[in-house]
Amino acid sequence: MLQGRISRRLRVAALAGVFGAGYLCGTLGPRWASAGMDALQKGGGSFGPFGQLETSIVDMQQHVDGLDKGLETLRKVDAGPDQ
Repeated sequence: MLQGRISRRLRVAALAGVFGAGYLCGTLGPRWASAGMDALQKGGGSFGPFGQLETSIVDMQQHVDGLDKGLETLRKVDAGPDQ
């Protein structure tokens, strides 16, 4: 029974130690994501995969705008010459 308590406490202590070490390494390590976002903002938006994503979003927005214009035209035709 005493061995069970000791082994359980050792496991909990080891788990807490591993978590603490990982947290410490994570907070002290370099922040690559924030550095990448800074470079993206300074670079005008053409930075690797983010640039491709931006281009795709702009293309999609242009297609949606074109569809909206077509829908407005259809509504005008459907309304008839009265309007």
